[in-house]
Amino acid sequence: MRQEMLRIENVTVEEEEVTYLQHFNMHIFAGEIMGLMALDSHGLKVLIQMLTDNIPLKYGSVYYKEKLVNTYRKSAQGYNRIFIIGGKGTLVEDLTVSDNIFVLRRGFHKYVINRKVLGFQVEERMKELGIYIRPDTLVADLSVFERCVVELVRAVMAGAGLVVLYRISELLSNVELERFLAFIRSYAAQGISFLYIGNHHEEIFRIADRFSIMSDGQIVKVLFKDEMSKANLDPLFETFHDFSPPRKEKNQVLLSFEHVRTENLKDFHCQIRKGECVAVLDRSNTILEDLREALACGNNYTGQILYEGRPLVPGKSIGIITASPLKKMLFPGMSYMDNFCFSIDKDAQYFYKRRRVMESVYKEFSGELGEVMKAPDIQSLDKGSLYDLIYYREILLRHRLVVIMHPFFGADMYLRLRISTLIQKLKDRGITLLLLTMSMTDVLAVSDRLRVVEDGCLLEENSSAENRLIQENYYGEEFSSRVAPSPDE
Repeated sequence: MRQEMLRIENVTVEEEEVTYLQHFNMHIFAGEIMGLMALDSHGLKVLIQMLTDNIPLKYGSVYYKEKLVNTYRKSAQGYNRIFIIGGKGTLVEDLTVSDNIFVLRRGFHKYVINRKVLGFQVEERMKELGIYIRPDTLVADLSVFERCVVELVRAVMAGAGLVVLYRISELLSNVELERFLAFIRSYAAQGISFLYIGNHHEEIFRIADRFSIMSDGQIVKVLFKDEMSKANLDPLFETFHDFSPPRKEKNQVLLSFEHVRTENLKDFHCQIRKGECVAVLDRSNTILEDLREALACGNNYTGQILYEGRPLVPGKSIGIITASPLKKMLFPGMSYMDNFCFSIDKDAQYFYKRRRVMESVYKEFSGELGEVMKAPDIQSLDKGSLYDLIYYREILLRHRLVVIMHPFFGADMYLRLRISTLIQKLKDRGITLLLLTMSMTDVLAVSDRLRVVEDGCLLEENSSAENRLIQENYYGEEFSSRVAPSPDE
């Protein structure tokens, strides 16, 4: 009989009269990788807090390693040996790898520290994984991938029975993620359990033994390995719209990269035509920031970037939507209209001109955006309305080219659909789009062409029809085998 690592029975959690988890049920066996996708993210962080810190429950019980650790009758008010990898991370940057693994670990009580012995243990664990990270390396000097490995090793050496992987695909490139998932499978074979929380079913299908779907704070469906297919998920959430196909006519080239080199990018060449949506997938996650900086600042590169056949003037007719734009591109405490019109021409800085401009803007966009434009403070708005503001602002500013960094970063399934629809609206307005991403999920559904970069080198290009094929079959298959030269270049 398989050992049960985690069992959550009919749990309800309320905080300040808000129900975050409602009749929540889940069980995970030893050595099992349970996938979890939250359609709306409601209650997800509370679930993680409940697993690690045994927060008070209104109803239900939680069992860990077949022992009752939390119940509605009395909260244990302690912690479980469950580790979280992802999000902000828990490592201390100014300390070494071995210090983070041992000294800062809960339950470590030695007063005399033999660093040589600790270092040897770290090296042995790293050797098992086929990776070498010096035990005396400061965490601040590690890459994101190496930090995730250190957190994983720390969890294993601390005797964790369950490790929660929280949206790690947003931290790691495709190549790094494949390598990290191999570590996960290896430890699962040794009896350690994992709860893999992802944003998209395709991502989770590739690793999970079972797959749970969470909506509005409760589990609404569980799929076994042989049931993991898109057809079994369609009834639960809206499928992507049939986005318009790429334009077949040979439009004029708007943006051209000619043998562009940066510190990480090697001889990048690409042409983007007017009205086209091109995605650049960086499988190694090394060059996207270089491209953004070259377009925004016009420095730190060699070669040529041409805009309509002339050397690019940074910022001219180019809009850039950053990753996590709700944090970086909006001003809390300001009204919707102040945020919406923030970047309009300085000629409208005088009050009477600005007022007339805002009245004109409201009249033009209220039919699509609605009464939300009257909001006196954007902090009261939902994420979907805020994304509407950011994307429609590009239409207002009449940017002919918009660069979108990691368009689906941190978005649940419903928000991903909203973002996809907004990208399509920009395309419908004839705006040229350049999507810079390290994750293929959902990007292919809205892009016309895909350029793939690995280790700074440009790989071949595939057609739009093949994009759809990759969208359906990428996970579990070798990507390079599906890439074919484009007939246009």
